[in-house]
Amino acid sequence: MTDLDLEKWSVEANDAIKISLLPRSGPRDKALTFPPAFTYAIFGKENDEDEEGQPNEEAEGNGETIFGYRNLKIKLDFAADTMSPNLNVTWAEKLDAIGDIHADEPEDTLREFMPALEDPVVSDETAMNGSAFSPPGKMIHSYKVEGRSYGIWAANLSDPAAKRLLRSMQILVLFFIEGASMIELDDVDWTIQRWTVFFIYEIMPSTVNKNANTYSFVGYSTAYRLFFLDIASESQSAGLLDIFPNDDPNLINQLPCRERISQFLILPPYQSHGHGSNLYNTMVSHFLVNPQIRTITVEDPNEQFDDLRDFNDLIRLRQTSPDFLSLRLNTSTTLPTKKSQPLPISTLLPTITTDSIARTSLIAPRQLARLTEMHLLSTIPAHNRQKARTTRKDKASDLNDRAYYFWRLLVKQRLYKHNLDQLAQLEPEERVEKLDQALTGVENDYVRILEEVDRRVARLKNVDVSMKEEDEDNDYDDEAKARRRRRKLIRKEKRKRTVEDEDEEDAATPASSSSKTPRSANKRMKTEIVDLD
Repeated sequence: MTDLDLEKWSVEANDAIKISLLPRSGPRDKALTFPPAFTYAIFGKENDEDEEGQPNEEAEGNGETIFGYRNLKIKLDFAADTMSPNLNVTWAEKLDAIGDIHADEPEDTLREFMPALEDPVVSDETAMNGSAFSPPGKMIHSYKVEGRSYGIWAANLSDPAAKRLLRSMQILVLFFIEGASMIELDDVDWTIQRWTVFFIYEIMPSTVNKNANTYSFVGYSTAYRLFFLDIASESQSAGLLDIFPNDDPNLINQLPCRERISQFLILPPYQSHGHGSNLYNTMVSHFLVNPQIRTITVEDPNEQFDDLRDFNDLIRLRQTSPDFLSLRLNTSTTLPTKKSQPLPISTLLPTITTDSIARTSLIAPRQLARLTEMHLLSTIPAHNRQKARTTRKDKASDLNDRAYYFWRLLVKQRLYKHNLDQLAQLEPEERVEKLDQALTGVENDYVRILEEVDRRVARLKNVDVSMKEEDEDNDYDDEAKARRRRRKLIRKEKRKRTVEDEDEEDAATPASSSSKTPRSANKRMKTEIVDLD
């Protein structure tokens, strides 16, 4: 058999698989259908992964090929509410085994990642007569997007309904989160109790029961609770370790802890509509009211999720923290006489204030440092952000030039500490060059983020003002008509910018419950100074 023949019997898994959300009631043509983004985690071969278990970029197709079929079609349907899966595999022709060459078995492979029992989408009559579905847990937030209603529910994974829902659909993290792994749902109880799952559903009136709602799954996120020993607080840490071992199921809610956001997924049909920001902000608000939570972290975030977090954290701090908004660099700071001495951060920035912001916002140290650097950069006029204007260093007569000089030192010191092991292997001249390159990259990225944050805030203000004007004036004169036209234009521009500026936001996904780092981050770690968690 020739290579050309073998090629004809191969199909890309991403092309063969179609995922659908089917409504429980109503016409089936309302189903949402979309392809997977990744399939190597399911159909990858051993030689398609590197020694760290990540996809091998040099392997052809990255293991996303299914062999032995012509016109292979794989339909993976989910009930839009319960997310119960139904798998159907068909083909026009299957290759007969020839010696050691045989066709793959994609159905068997997929079922290894699916629950044992399937619940096909029920008929309208069954939906009307059976018990109504309601998302597990407690609704903690509701919002509207373009007139459509959505809700966010929070549930502990020890809840059987939440565990059943997650078991049904967590194969999706392998399709859409690079480097992901599924949560072990049969783990011991004390581990399961540490997981909280946040579900987004669209809420729609039922077409078969006017007194009920129907729900369509939009996305979800998980967070894992870690015990946190606050060494700085003797009153909290004293005797803490004496309570172990302990079988009290409520113990996890009584001890200082850290919440780690793990999986984060918005399904493709719902991306680019702000659901990612709504989910992230709702999770943060949920954590903020828990007095036991000391900090919020994210497990192996990719660049897209970093953007989502940066945009929303910066907006929240500016809106809720006067202390953060008032932060400025002390341009009267005296520099150490020796270059080897560290920069006196406590005199450059009020560390008492930044520590207080960290405690009240629950933002992790490195993330808060980055947000502080972004905010401080925004206080320096753009024309002063030039390296050529820092030649006089801390002696510059223009305070903004002096502030920019100190800002560069502040960021460089953080980058140096973060990349100390790599930099220690370089010659001094190369070390300075690498730090300058890294600083330039960081500054450019901060400018991009700040511009996007300004656009988002401006869009929200413009829409609010436009809506308020129209609500207050009901006269049908020329001026009122003009306002309505402006409102339509604002909405149109908002949708356009959302597609352009936020299309990656809701697809942003940290690498799930595994500790694997996305391969793009791995690649950067090996080649240059990086600014990663």
